[in-house]
Amino acid sequence: MTPRRRLTLATATACLFLGPPGGSERAHATGVQPRVEVLDNGLELLLIERHEQPIFSGGLFYDVGSVNDPRGQSGIAHLFEHMLFKGSKTIGTTDYEAERRLIDEQEKLRDQMNAEMDKMRVMKRLGKINDVLDPAQWTPEYSAMKKRFDELVEAQKPYVKKDELSNLYTNNGGAGLNAGTSDDFTIYFVQLPSNKLELFFWLESDRMANGVMREFYVERDNVREERRLRTESTPTGKLDEAFEALFWQSHPYGVPVLGWASEVESIDSEDVRQFYKVYYAPNNAKLVLVGDFDSGK
Repeated sequence: MTPRRRLTLATATACLFLGPPGGSERAHATGVQPRVEVLDNGLELLLIERHEQPIFSGGLFYDVGSVNDPRGQSGIAHLFEHMLFKGSKTIGTTDYEAERRLIDEQEKLRDQMNAEMDKMRVMKRLGKINDVLDPAQWTPEYSAMKKRFDELVEAQKPYVKKDELSNLYTNNGGAGLNAGTSDDFTIYFVQLPSNKLELFFWLESDRMANGVMREFYVERDNVREERRLRTESTPTGKLDEAFEALFWQSHPYGVPVLGWASEVESIDSEDVRQFYKVYYAPNNAKLVLVGDFDSGK
């Protein structure tokens, strides 16, 4: 999910957690006052108690968006948003150590494939091949490495527990699990019964600290397909994108949240891992809770 560009943090909070227009005013009119706390680790909390129903909405806002995409890696903030639904060292796997060895082997092989792809790009410039993405024109070395890589991906599948994060939330009464990337921030949110507050804290802190680049290249292809669907296959998608780039010129707002196609395709898992280390930390996040809980405990 990608919210409308330049959606402000205050507006997003109101829309997601205070209901329709006027919800904030009604909350204040009934005596509901937000409580703001900052933890020792830098995490800022915005707590709004509303006891009408035994549920709460929780959301984590990270102070990172597409404006923080490194040069040449446009779309990385949005791509990483997708990766955080793949689980962690605990969630989404039947045997992380066995899976990790396969991931490491995939990464080493991918480095070799990237080097061979660079050679094929040179061949294309020299007119020896026409399309580096056409399997019929791949070098024998690249074809062999691609076959081995696909075998490693297949070997990993028995260790992957698909959608375990979303299933844990759903099986515990959760609803509306989703996320969004804007120019300026990234948000993850869900609604749960009041007695599942501890589960929410555990799952969100786990993926803040222990995210894994699981099935990374499969998900990168999915993000690339999302760009085709949202931008390249719509009547005015590429026109709108070109206008934004022209209007903002060298400002980061001129770069699409979904990224430029050629740059998304070149992002590797180490790029995303480094992005994760820099931006996904408590002192770069705000936790919003609205609903039936006791903020005094």
